[in-house]
Amino acid sequence: MGLRWFVKTLQEGMNMNTASQQSCATDSEVLQFWSSQAQLQRTASDAVADYLSSLRDNRPAPVQDSSDRLSH
Repeated sequence: MGLRWFVKTLQEGMNMNTASQQSCATDSEVLQFWSSQAQLQRTASDAVADYLSSLRDNRPAPVQDSSDRLSH
């Protein structure tokens, strides 16, 4: 069940002309939808964090010059 299904279900639920054919989302279905959206967001956030971490980990190490100061 994706976002299109969710929107279609809401639209059908709001259509009073087809009351006998309504297909309203149950609380369980709505919670399941938002749970899956939260999981997708967490996965995307973790992927971005991993990517940024890999950039940080692959930076060249600072080099010491002859005056014992660190330079980049």
